Amino acid sequence: MGRTHSIDIKIQAVLKASRPDILASQVAEEVGIHTFSLYRWKKELRDAGLLDKMPEKSDFQTDLKLKDQLRQLEKENKQLRMENAVLKKLKELGEAKRKKPSK
Repeated sequence: MGRTHSIDIKIQAVLKASRPDILASQVAEEVGIHTFSLYRWKKELRDAGLLDKMPEKSDFQTDLKLKDQLRQLEKENKQLRMENAVLKKLKELGEAKRKKPSK
């Protein structure tokens, strides 16, 4: 008799296999099942109403775009913080130079 997997593992596997950048065969191999079993899990979960809404491919594309935008914004934020720190340091040095009495 075959191995029994928890409902959580089934849901996670089905959701992961629904991503456009991941092959169902890869997920099936990770879980240790045949690809056909993964498709059967998907049907069973959908029929049971446990997957209210399978993610649409467009949802994943939007998520990927948002992740790319977030990475870009984080990169810009890091650059701006470094520039800000340099400007603060230059300001401090300029103020210290002005306060120093000249000889």
